Amino acid sequence: MFRPGSRVAKMLQFQRQGLNGAAVDQFESVGHAILSRESGWARMQAGYEQVTEISPVMHSSCNSMTLCLNTHKQQQSDYMTQSIEASLHNGVASIIFNRPQQGNIYDEDVLCAFIVALDDFAQDDSVRVLHIRGTGKDFCLGADPEWMRRIGDSPRYESTLSASQISRMLETLMHFPVPTLAEVQGKAQAGALGILACCDYVIGTESSCYHMNEIHHAAMPVISTPYLIRVMGERTVRALMLTGAEIDSETALRHGLIQERVPETVLRERVQARIDHWLSLSPVTLRQAKIVLTHSTPENFDPDRSDELADLLASTRQSYYAQQ
Repeated sequence: MFRPGSRVAKMLQFQRQGLNGAAVDQFESVGHAILSRESGWARMQAGYEQVTEISPVMHSSCNSMTLCLNTHKQQQSDYMTQSIEASLHNGVASIIFNRPQQGNIYDEDVLCAFIVALDDFAQDDSVRVLHIRGTGKDFCLGADPEWMRRIGDSPRYESTLSASQISRMLETLMHFPVPTLAEVQGKAQAGALGILACCDYVIGTESSCYHMNEIHHAAMPVISTPYLIRVMGERTVRALMLTGAEIDSETALRHGLIQERVPETVLRERVQARIDHWLSLSPVTLRQAKIVLTHSTPENFDPDRSDELADLLASTRQSYYAQQ
């Protein structure tokens, strides 16, 4: 959760909040549990209870956990908050940004619900496809400006926690075990581009546009940049980040941010066709394909693990679906 070697800085920071060294260690341990890939609703609950026991100053950092935990208690299957909806039907998991009047901007509550939905779906073997979209005219306009201002006026550790939430969300989405599809209408900007870069397949309307606009607000897309460089290339991301320029769907398609651009009238039809195609394929093979893709990227590839990939191929060939 924190950069290695920064313990002295952490100690000074937390001591200003009235915490001793033992509390710092406990907070780090709990924070790691909350943000680690294996955490779900149960670990969120445990982490929240432990953090708030450490010190009253931690309560303000856990507001999003409170909302998500209360929401999940009320709705165990198709849970939702005011700003995000998540559901699972016939193997298709859906996460929907639901703040159409505000351009589907996200804050700590939305991030919390998004992360926990990803965790729950990732651990559910019945999930075969993940579909992400937004309601209203825009996909997502990035972070809530009011939330950003509030974070800017908050203690440093709160800003670190919020950044960790975003990082956690993108990492989980990038390594999600089944195919992921984003459906884009209208605008996608700022942090929303990171979400698109972490999806396996993106379908946008011909009129959709994409804007890395953080530089206009004295901010930087620090967390999403590596994912964007991976799909669009360093040269393109340099230009977009340093100019804050908006690109259209044709340019986004040419540089790999989206994989299809379609008329708005057939967007839902094309999305459903892609989902149906994945549902027609072997779920075992698709999950194994995601494993291969994760381990085959330049930063993750390890020649010493080639035997493991060979075993994976052998098991795929012997699966029930391959024998049909």
